[in-house]
Amino acid sequence: MNFQAALYTGGLAGGISALGWVAPSKDSFNMMAPLAMGMGLVLVAAMASPFFSPTSPAGGALFSFVLWGGMILSGGLMFFHTQQMLSKAERHPLHHAKAYDPISASMGMYIAMVNMFQRLLFILGANKRK
Repeated sequence: MNFQAALYTGGLAGGISALGWVAPSKDSFNMMAPLAMGMGLVLVAAMASPFFSPTSPAGGALFSFVLWGGMILSGGLMFFHTQQMLSKAERHPLHHAKAYDPISASMGMYIAMVNMFQRLLFILGANKRK
């Protein structure tokens, strides 16, 4: 199951990053505000979920929203961070006192990929129990 989740995560992350790389327009930089609002909603739902029974309709809806909403937001963040990293690399001056650091530029992508992996582990684990 872990290997399967790792393969799925690699495929999703690679595909979404490739889409961000070849996207013709950089208009997705306007996407950060809706992504931030979505992350806030997922955070509020995650903080509210302990107060609802997991077997109740409200608890199940919150759980599904946190799981699938977080998965979709992780994909959106992966796309956004890919385009942001490429834009920063293209605009960085060649002879600058501080060199471009691709490692710290890709930390957002790494965090989004870890979130996708965690959610895929949970989804695949829940499907295995059925």
